[in-house]
Amino acid sequence: MVEDLKRALLENMREFMLEADPGYEQVHIDRCGAILDMYVFSIASAANEEDARECVRKAVQELNVLNEDAGESLIETGEREQLWEIITLAGTKRGFFRNEDDVTEEWREW
Repeated sequence: MVEDLKRALLENMREFMLEADPGYEQVHIDRCGAILDMYVFSIASAANEEDARECVRKAVQELNVLNEDAGESLIETGEREQLWEIITLAGTKRGFFRNEDDVTEEWREW
């Protein structure tokens, strides 16, 4: 499920990039995918909720930098919601978060 959501997010980014001139490139999309992969990998081995929140913090801060590097155009409203869903679902599957929690808000700039 998380992998499907990630795939859909990255595909939406690619399609928009090809249809418009959004200010980001394929390299930015690839970095987004790599950040999400690392997040999913790291949260899978988190020992407790504190560790899980640290995984979220790191991923969100990396996404902040990525979005800034992409001219603040990679992560808009739709992408923000998809990222939140991916991040939350991966943590919820481990029992760390509830689906209604916005665990990204504390560090999110997008």
